[in-house]
Amino acid sequence: MFHPNITHDGEIWLDILGPKWNPAYDISTLLVAIQSLLCDPNPYINLRSDASGLFTGNRLEYNRRVNEIVDLSLSNELLWEHGFNSEKEK
Repeated sequence: MFHPNITHDGEIWLDILGPKWNPAYDISTLLVAIQSLLCDPNPYINLRSDASGLFTGNRLEYNRRVNEIVDLSLSNELLWEHGFNSEKEK
């Protein structure tokens, strides 16, 4: 995932999962917070300098890169769903 607040390993930064945690939060609160972060990254939390730099410095290129990665992910998912992968193709 190409996102300023998510590491290469998939770790996510979300304040309500850390310093602002409250046991009263339910799963819907957490999912809404994650959805919000995915749509609107926090430019002050930089877990990926490449994504953060593009997000703050060149939003058009950031959006293009995100769309490219999503398209690639979807096409790979479809290949696996139908039993094809790059190893079988070789």
